Amino acid sequence: KAEEEAARVAAELKAAEEATAEEKRIAEAAAAAKMAAEEDAARVAAELKAEEEARVASELKAAEEKAADEKRIAEAAAHKAAEETAAATVAAEAEAREKERLAAEATAEEKQKAEEEAARVAAELNAAEEKATEEKRRAEEEARITAEKAAAAEEEAARKAAELKAAEEEAARKEKEEAAADAVAVEAEDREEKRLAAEAVAAELKAVEEKAAEEKHKAEEEAARAAAEVDAAAAEAEDREEERLAAETVAAEMKAIEEKRKVEEEAARVTAETKAAEEKAVADVKKAAETKAAEEKAVAETKAAEEKAVADAKRAAEEQAARIAAAKADEVQRHAEEQVALIEAEARKKGVEAELEANKAKNVVAVTASIPVVAAEDKNAGVLDALKPTEDDKSVPAQTTASPSRTLSFRKRKDKKEKVPVPEGAKAKCMIM
Repeated sequence: KAEEEAARVAAELKAAEEATAEEKRIAEAAAAAKMAAEEDAARVAAELKAEEEARVASELKAAEEKAADEKRIAEAAAHKAAEETAAATVAAEAEAREKERLAAEATAEEKQKAEEEAARVAAELNAAEEKATEEKRRAEEEARITAEKAAAAEEEAARKAAELKAAEEEAARKEKEEAAADAVAVEAEDREEKRLAAEAVAAELKAVEEKAAEEKHKAEEEAARAAAEVDAAAAEAEDREEERLAAETVAAEMKAIEEKRKVEEEAARVTAETKAAEEKAVADVKKAAETKAAEEKAVAETKAAEEKAVADAKRAAEEQAARIAAAKADEVQRHAEEQVALIEAEARKKGVEAELEANKAKNVVAVTASIPVVAAEDKNAGVLDALKPTEDDKSVPAQTTASPSRTLSFRKRKDKKEKVPVPEGAKAKCMIM
């Protein structure tokens, strides 16, 4: 029986050692999983940051190119307007000099006809000014509509971003609830059920991540579509402006040719109203200068507004990228820490049980080892006196069939058991249970 007991104890010790080795392996695997999770979190954060930086850089570059194109178009228009103003000024001066030269040869009849012609030209100029005012108002209205479309597109993009953030928060909340459910399942189910639950959680988390990525992709497509609509509207407005300028140029050229022909035909009928014509030319030059100054001011204001819009878009994109990267990194880190905590808790539980089994096995070995010694002492004369019940053994019920060696073994086992310290981990486990 002692040999069988020793063999059983040895088997229990071996099992306890194997359990300890298994728990050690589990702890090492948990540490490796934690390190891998941290590396994955860092890698994901770095990839997200790199992608967001590349996207922001491309958007910023596109905005800068667009601003440069618009600036070039505005400069070309201003240069063309300046050339037209200079040409008109030169033509007006030449016409005034020609009228002044022919004024001395004019007659009363020619003076009356010249006045009528001047009135007609003034009416045409007024009509041209009204047309230009109407075109300017229409261009301003189109610019306002384009700005409203751009604002609506930005609001839509912001709404999509908010929906994406809400989806990410919902995914995080579901993951937290499922992690809590897994923590409860750890105490109620075996390791296979835990593995299946973890796989289910991972699958659901993957589905949530795919859904969030799909929402993000949709939001990006919506923003790109809105930007394309804004660009198309701006291009359409630019095309209309170019067509209007071309039409005005052709009309001005035709009008100049017609005026030249009429001046050549009616040169003899120009009167002494040259002074009034000169004053009108001076007024036209002044008006052209004022128009040029207004155009330069409008170009400067447009440039400042574009720079501000580009800066705001860049800042908003960087803030959104930082928020997404931080949320993703926190989510991955939190999931990894929860998994590692579950594995460590399981390892601590197994370690406490293994420690208790080892202490129990040591006690049994100590008691079993004392049996041959007692059997050898039975041959001596005074061994029965030594085996009599002591004061400490009076509380133990008498066993008529028990041998003296078994009684001694029981007493030694009792004394040995009282000296075994209880680990603090076991106390904590008992309190938790």
